[in-house]
Amino acid sequence: MVDVDSIADHIQQHHPRIRFARSEARLVKHVHKADGVMKTSDILEEVEEVTRTQLKNAVDHGLLEENSPDGGRFFFIHSRLDRSFFGGPPAKDSEKFEEIQKDIARLLRDAKESKEILEILADEFDTASKHRALVQKIERKIENSHVDCAHTCGQAIEKIKRSDEISRSRNYDSIGWRSRANRYNTNGVVEKLQ
Repeated sequence: MVDVDSIADHIQQHHPRIRFARSEARLVKHVHKADGVMKTSDILEEVEEVTRTQLKNAVDHGLLEENSPDGGRFFFIHSRLDRSFFGGPPAKDSEKFEEIQKDIARLLRDAKESKEILEILADEFDTASKHRALVQKIERKIENSHVDCAHTCGQAIEKIKRSDEISRSRNYDSIGWRSRANRYNTNGVVEKLQ
């Protein structure tokens, strides 16, 4: 079994300027112990005092390999429909985006009836807290960048959902870009350190 000392010695030997070789070595050992494949979020949560920089260094030093998930790193979600769109966002003229536009329309109707929702949307879109101005800005944004518009609406929806003081009259839910965690695995260099 590979140990922290042998990994740290290897790092110091090949990269003498690294100050946190033991932390990086603990990180590499943890990934190795976990059958060699872990997501970024799991590593950051499970390994004490590890940073993204140390994770990047372990890749740069050839101790870990970084793998992007199949289908790309980013995807677009539509929570109400329980759908994810991989390989890019839905086209503006697609049936998928029509559903997103329906959610945006529901959100705007709620904004007309709720000052709190209107203020959250106006803040997200950086416009005046007047319903008509907001509708016009969103319509322009849909024409120019429908994906960014949907994502911005999704951020507003998340704020609305988190608020205990705001109630929604209509059914709409999270929409927008999400990223999938990269996976990390150890490689032959670590195996040779045993």
